[in-house]
Formats: sequence, structure tokens, C-alpha cells
Amino acid sequence: MKIVILWEQYQAGGVDTHLLTLLKYWPNKEDNFTIIYNIGNKGCLRIKPELLTLSNVKLVQYRSYSYSSLANEFQNTIFSKIIKYVGYIILPITVNIVMRRKLKKILLKLGDVDVVIANNGGYPAAWDCFSVVMAAKAIGVPKRIMLVHHEATKAGYFHEMYEHYMDLKMQGSLTDMITVSFATRNSLISNRWFSTYKLPIRVVHNGITLDKEDASGSGVNICDEFNLHDKIVIGLVGRLERYKGQEDIIIACSELPNAYQDKIIILLIGEGDKAEIRRLSNLASTLGVLDYIIFTGYIEGSSSKIIKQLDLLLMLTKDFEGFGLTLAEAMAVGTPIITTDVGGVREFVSDDVGTIIPPESPIILAEKIKEFIEEPSYYINKADNALTLIEDRFNAELMAKQYRRIMIEPSI
Repeated sequence: MKIVILWEQYQAGGVDTHLLTLLKYWPNKEDNFTIIYNIGNKGCLRIKPELLTLSNVKLVQYRSYSYSSLANEFQNTIFSKIIKYVGYIILPITVNIVMRRKLKKILLKLGDVDVVIANNGGYPAAWDCFSVVMAAKAIGVPKRIMLVHHEATKAGYFHEMYEHYMDLKMQGSLTDMITVSFATRNSLISNRWFSTYKLPIRVVHNGITLDKEDASGSGVNICDEFNLHDKIVIGLVGRLERYKGQEDIIIACSELPNAYQDKIIILLIGEGDKAEIRRLSNLASTLGVLDYIIFTGYIEGSSSKIIKQLDLLLMLTKDFEGFGLTLAEAMAVGTPIITTDVGGVREFVSDDVGTIIPPESPIILAEKIKEFIEEPSYYINKADNALTLIEDRFNAELMAKQYRRIMIEPSI
């Protein structure tokens, strides 16, 4: 099969990890992939060296004219304000027309394509994903699939009629839609205008690599880098954004007695806007716990290698998590987890394999961290159960086989 993946993205994150894992564990090496990615795609920049080692993968770069692309290109200029206030209303319509033609030309140059996958973060999110689906249908590509990783949002105030139209257009243009969790699938049904009678919405949970050598190989040694050899290392991995809940661990740390604070160090691993980092830093300083917090920024190397070096991984998302890939990666390398009960988390995390707390509950989080310090074996036993679960039900090979099966199923 000749498979084309349209990937419009700007920040690195779970979507690029998922894509790399899918391609590395693809069951049929005779299938060929072409990844069409936008200029400014930081996720592609992160995994490009590994993508280039895959003999059946080709990369094609293109320039997008979407809202996000133009906002990034003209940031801190007068044009960024125009795009923000005017472009929000008119860009989706005009960009769809322009990008549909542009992507149609790219697809035609690639020859006979069997499958087009629009790799979408949330929904509607990347408008180019709509354009490539419509272009693929126009030239007769047999399989047209949209992959959605995160929550589907309700239509914007000025866009409702247009988004309603586009949902109906996608319903008629896609052969399949895939989500990474039932939570994401349910958000598409409840927040949008899809009928599952007319468009199958399949769930294929994320698969995790179980390559122990990959998880323990070369990379940054966190203990050496930050001099943490006598500390219990607690980490959050992901972009520093308010909805990710980094502030809750700062508040939780301030609730711990001094004797417990002195035993831990908290790593906030990932990039973020300067304003958000400053806010978190000021919060830690105000609460008197700045000495226990390290803002590491982005750390080179696979996320599995980083997570394996942590004594405890936290995921504290406040409202919705499409899947929670860092949790599954921690489970695959034996790192204990504490997570908030949001989105698709319950689909693979139970009290037997991890510790689940309500979102926005730093007091409860402080109690669980204290418990972890006092009785780590209880959490380590859960981590052992988690590894077995990942091996049996959420491994990368199983995920890749499910994707290929959907691709080869007859559409009619």
C-alpha cells in the first residue's frame, strides 16, 4: 500500500511520539509512507532523525496558510493582531479552498495513493486535515481516514454554520475516523454533528514500545545533570500550560511537612510560554518551595528514557486528556504514577496499576506523595502490574496491526 499522512502541527508532543511508534512497529514493511508536514512543525523536527532511518518513509514539506501557521509566522507584528481578530472569522473558509487545491497537487504528484490519513490533534484543530480529506476524495483515494488524538470542541461562535457544514462534509468524505480513546470518541459525538450510522468512529488505543534497550539507552542522565543522587525524583513531563496542572504539584509541595520536602525534588520537564513559567516560578517562591522545583525546559532524548529515571511520574491535567501517553510510557518502564481522573485515563489506568485522584486536588496529591515516601513498595507493586497490562493490551505491535486492519477493510 501507498499511505500518505498529512501532519499539520506546531508544538512537539504526544502526537509525534504516537506517529513514530506507529511507523516503527508497522507490521508490513512493503507498505510505503509519505508524511506531508508543515513548515514550523516542531514535532517533526524532534523525531525527524529517527524517521529518516525508516526505509519505507518519505518526508515532504509544505507551507500551510492556516490560522496557526500565519500567527506563528507573523508573531509580535501588527499582522499577528489582524490575524487574531479578523483571521479567526475568515481564515478557515479561505484556507480550506486554497489548501485543498495545494494538497490535491501534492497528492497527484505522489501517484496512486491507497490511503490518506489526516493526523489531527484535537477537532477541528488543524484545518489542513479537512482540506487533504476533501482533496483525497476528489482524486479518488480509496481510504480516507481522520485520526483524532484529543477532545473535540464545540463550534466557535462565529463559525457554527461553517463548522456544521464541514462536519457534514467530513462525514461524507471520510471512510473512517479513528480516535485514541472512547473519551475522545464520545466528545466527537456529543460536541459535533457526526452520526456513527453514517461514519464509523473507531477506537484504537495508543500502543507503547516495550523495547527495554530503547528505554534505558544513552541520553541525558537526570541525576547527574541536576545533582539529584540523594533525592526522590518526582516529575511531570509535558508542555507547561495552565490546563496541565503543574501548579497543583507546587501547591501540594507546600502542604508537605519540611521533613518530607527535604527528601524530594520536583522536575517540571518541558517547554512553555515565558509568562506561564514566570507565573509558576512566582507561585513556588510565594509558597516558599522554589528550592524544591526545577524547571528543566526541553530535555533531549526519548520520553521513555527520561521517565524511566523518575521515581514517580505525575500527570495532573485539569479537564480532559485524550489518552495520557506519558502515563502509558511510565507504565511500560516500571515508573509508578499518580494521575488525575480525566478524559481517557480510566480506559487503561485503574487502582491496581496506578493512583488516581480528582483534578484540582493538591491536598489529596500531597497525601499521596507523603504515602509514596513512606511506603514506596505499595506504588512499586502497582507499577509491576502496570507493566503486565501494557505488555498484554497496549503494546505498539497491537496498535499498528489494528491500524492496518482498518486500512485494508473494504469501504463499501
